[in-house]
Amino acid sequence: MLYFKQRKKSSDKITPPGPKGVPFFGNLLTFLGDKPHLQFYKLAQEFGSVVRVRIGWFDVITLNDFNSIREAANKHKDIKRYLGPINSSLQKIASFIKGKEASLDEQFKDVKRVFGSPTGDLEEFAAKEVERMVDEIHKKRENAFELKPLVLSTVVNTTLSVFSVNRCPDDDVRLKNTAEFSKNIIQIDQYFHLLDVFPICNILKILQFKKVALLGYKLQKFVNDKLREITRLGQTAKENGGNHDNVDVPSTDVTANNSINLKLDNVKSIPNTLRVSLIAGTHTITNTFNIAMHFITQNPKISERIQKEIDDLTEGKRRPTYAEKSKLPYTDAAIMEMLRISRLVVRKYSAPNGGNIGGYNVCPGTLVLVNYYAVHHNPDVYPDPEQFRPERFLNEEGKVCKPREYLPFGTGLRMCKGLGLARVDLFVLLTYLLQSFTLTSKEDNKHCLEGILGYNEEFSYEIIATPRQQACFS
Repeated sequence: MLYFKQRKKSSDKITPPGPKGVPFFGNLLTFLGDKPHLQFYKLAQEFGSVVRVRIGWFDVITLNDFNSIREAANKHKDIKRYLGPINSSLQKIASFIKGKEASLDEQFKDVKRVFGSPTGDLEEFAAKEVERMVDEIHKKRENAFELKPLVLSTVVNTTLSVFSVNRCPDDDVRLKNTAEFSKNIIQIDQYFHLLDVFPICNILKILQFKKVALLGYKLQKFVNDKLREITRLGQTAKENGGNHDNVDVPSTDVTANNSINLKLDNVKSIPNTLRVSLIAGTHTITNTFNIAMHFITQNPKISERIQKEIDDLTEGKRRPTYAEKSKLPYTDAAIMEMLRISRLVVRKYSAPNGGNIGGYNVCPGTLVLVNYYAVHHNPDVYPDPEQFRPERFLNEEGKVCKPREYLPFGTGLRMCKGLGLARVDLFVLLTYLLQSFTLTSKEDNKHCLEGILGYNEEFSYEIIATPRQQACFS
C-alpha cells in the first residue's frame, strides 16, 4: 500500500519516456527474446538516453549516455549501491560469525588506499609475477596452450604479494575457487535479470546461494591461511632472535616495502581488504585480458605494431615501465581498447527513496541500470564498435586521445577503487608477453562478445607462443 501511495504522490512529476506496456506484465514480453542490455540500447535510440520500462508493476530506469551516468554516480545519497539478496545474506552471515565489521563502502575505501593509484610499488609486484609466467610459457616450447589459467595465477598472486604472503602454485585449486567466487558474485548480484524486479521469485536463487556460500567459505579460509603465514613468519623470526636465515620468507621478497606497508597500516582490516580485492579484481582483470588477447592473437598487425613500439623504446635490452606509458601511445591505446570492448555491460543501483536524474523523476524503489554497453558501443563515438581498433584512441599526431564517453572504471564517486592495480596488471601483462613472444591463435576462433547481462561472456581458446629474438634479456 505504501508503494502505491508513493507512486501516486509522484505521478504529477515528469517521468522518463519509454515503451507502453500491457496490463500486469508491463514491458516484460519485450525482454524475453533479446539480451536486456541490447534491448535497452535499442530503446535508448528510440526514446532517449534515460528510458523507463515497467516489468510487471515495478519501475526500471536505464541510463544510456555519459551525462546521465555521471549524474547518477555523483548522487550517492539518492542512488545506492545495489546489494542483491545473496550478497546481503552473505554479509549478514559473515557479520554474525565474526561480529561487527566495516561496511562495504568502508571496505572499498581501504581497497582504494592500497590499489587506487598505479604506483611503482604495484608494478614491482606485477613484474615479478609476469616474469614467472613468461618462464612458464617458455616451457611450452611452442606447443598450444590455454593462456587464461596462467593469467589467473598471475593476477591473484600479484594481489597476494602486496600483502607479503607466499604465492600459490599455478595449479593450486584455491586460485580457481577464488575466480569462481568472484565470477558468481558478479553473476548473481550485478547481472540484470527478471528476478530483480520480482522479489517474490528470489526463492529461486536458493540453489545458487548454497554454491556461492560454499565458495565464500573457501575464499575466507584461503585468506585466513595466507595471513597466518605472516604470523608464523614473525613468530619463527622472534624465536630465532630476529634472525631470518632459517625462516621461509615469503617469495615476494618485498616485505620491507615501506610505501606499501604505510598504506596497509592505514586500512581498518587487512583480511577484509585482501578478501574484497580478490573478489573485485580476480575475475574482472583476468577476463578482460583474456578477451583482449583473443583479438590480438588473431590480428598480427596489432601485435607487430605494439612490439615495434616497445622495441624502439627499449632496444630489446630491458623491460618497459609504466612510467614510460606516454612513450608507447599505440600500446596505451590497445589497453584502452581492451577495456572498452570487454567492459562491464550493465551495473545495477537502486533508488530506495526516489530522486531525479536528467530532469526526470525517479520513483521510490526504482531499479536503476547503468548501461555501459550503450556508451562504449555508440557508433557515433566508436565507429565499428565490435571491432578491436586501438587506433580509435589516437589523434592525427599519434597521441592518445580519450573521449569523454570512455568509462572503463566508471565515473564520479562510483569509480572503481582498484583501478591502479588493474592498469598496472594489464600494462605489464601485455608489454612483457608481446615483448617476449609472438602469439598466434591455434585456430580461427569466433566468439560472441555481445555480453551476457552483466559482463562479457567467458570463453577459452588456445594460443601458440613463439619466442622472439628481441627478448634476449628474459
